Amino acid sequence: MYQSTGFWYQFKLFNKETNLVALDWWNGCRTPLSNSHLTGVIAGLTLHTAPEEIYLALIEATAYGTKKIIETFVNYGIPIEKIVISGGIAKKNKLITQIYSNILNREVFIADTLYPGALGASIYSLLSLKPYSNDIIKTIQTFQSKTHSIIQPEEKMDYYSKKYVRYLELFEFFKSK
Repeated sequence: MYQSTGFWYQFKLFNKETNLVALDWWNGCRTPLSNSHLTGVIAGLTLHTAPEEIYLALIEATAYGTKKIIETFVNYGIPIEKIVISGGIAKKNKLITQIYSNILNREVFIADTLYPGALGASIYSLLSLKPYSNDIIKTIQTFQSKTHSIIQPEEKMDYYSKKYVRYLELFEFFKSK
């Protein structure tokens, strides 16, 4: 299931459920709230909370934040057809990508490139050249990164759905603090 380092640790975390709910606003919430002054929150901590529970809650918080962003886009008429993640974490940590897929309840594709920013910049510089300048969409499709893995949503949908409701309650409460 998980091929990166720390297989047993990731397996243990994946099968763990925690009561912690976090908002990952350690540097503000740029989207959808556009407020750089908001701060992060971890709710449900006790003296018995294990470090891996905090780690798991923070992973979930980033995925719930992504879900909230996607819902905001869709509510404003911007359809999100495909989720592609890239970079080192996407390639090395299957736990995080599986949690994202489960929370988003969508397939998550992993891009082949480790440097998506550089690839995007290269594609747009190609657009300034004559042979490519006529068709932006064709140029992007020709040079874009291919995806090599598809992560399907699997277990624990009920757990993540209930927890997302708690995330949204925290979101609403702290968004104007």
